Amino acid sequence: MVVNQKVLRSKFAVVPTNQSLKATFYVLRPVLACKWIEKNITVPPIDFQELLNEIIFDDPLKTEIQQLLQRKMAGEELNMEPRIEIINEYLENEIKHIEAYCKNLHVKVDDSTQKLDALFRSTL
Repeated sequence: MVVNQKVLRSKFAVVPTNQSLKATFYVLRPVLACKWIEKNITVPPIDFQELLNEIIFDDPLKTEIQQLLQRKMAGEELNMEPRIEIINEYLENEIKHIEAYCKNLHVKVDDSTQKLDALFRSTL
């Protein structure tokens, strides 16, 4: 799973008590995408609603995220407000889970340099 855990953690941790809706989605989307990859072993969808529906089944959490999404689409994304505890708790737990999951993930990636070099030369 290609995820910059330090960036994800820093985007989540830098906001002390208040944050914008935009900042919440900067963390929420990659967390949901990681959960999608872990579950489906495929590229996550671009559509946030599809991602949300497939990953989040907890009704209070899903409802809170959907309300935030509606507000974001209405243009409120830069308003600063206190963190929403149910979302904050979910993100904290899932970031810890993703970090642990990635530590135990062993994927062999073939070196495709020769194939890419051949492709490059053939297109010249």
